[in-house]
Amino acid sequence: VDLNKFKAINDTYGHAAGHEVLRVIAQRIAACVRSNDVVARIGGDELLILLTGLHGLDDATAVAEKIRATAAYPIPVGDAFVSATLSIGVALAVPGEGVDPLIARADAAMFRAKQAGRDQVIAIPSPLSAKRVLVVDDDVFMLDIVDELLRQAGVQEVLQASEGSAALALVDSEITRPDVVLCDVNMSGMDGIELLRHLADREFRGSVIVMSGSGDDLLAAVGDLAVMHGLRLNGLLRKPFELDDLIGVLDPL
Repeated sequence: VDLNKFKAINDTYGHAAGHEVLRVIAQRIAACVRSNDVVARIGGDELLILLTGLHGLDDATAVAEKIRATAAYPIPVGDAFVSATLSIGVALAVPGEGVDPLIARADAAMFRAKQAGRDQVIAIPSPLSAKRVLVVDDDVFMLDIVDELLRQAGVQEVLQASEGSAALALVDSEITRPDVVLCDVNMSGMDGIELLRHLADREFRGSVIVMSGSGDDLLAAVGDLAVMHGLRLNGLLRKPFELDDLIGVLDPL
């Protein structure tokens, strides 16, 4: 968060007035967030706000817009009223991401907000947010688990299919064609290995991640098959897997 033209406020009204503006802005920000959120001053005119337990970038952006609008009300300082506005950059943390890269992405978004005219909020997507991921598994319960893990990893568009023909219909459509297919090779009916063959026949150019509850030998065989047919195999996941395992295969995408 950048307090726009704070130097001009100090130069025009004095440092005591500038201090009062900062105090009021801090109070207004605190009123917009929860007690377990963190607000800190990290520079002369820059603040850092850490929000926890949100469901996505849209939630964080909504809070930021509330803060921006609340801060914009004129602040009484002596006999004058000072208008102080904020430029806010929003970034959603990706599991496994360090603090410095996260702050750097938020800072880049804030700089874009300043360049665009100040007094606005710019949100920058997570690296995975632009990816459309198709999860294929005949276990509906597992579909929901993987869906939730993907969203925690920063993926915003997740498609589901419980059998191969439905997956291929999504792949064949220009509207729903995924960037990544995450499939279970142990499905009944059109099993995952057959699905991989169909993807190869369609010259699918996205990435493929394979899940399996069976042994490592099967996963290795599937990997060999994918390479042989020219598919971009980005990872093999042995069920059950956790968020860190999923992040490990998503990171290179």
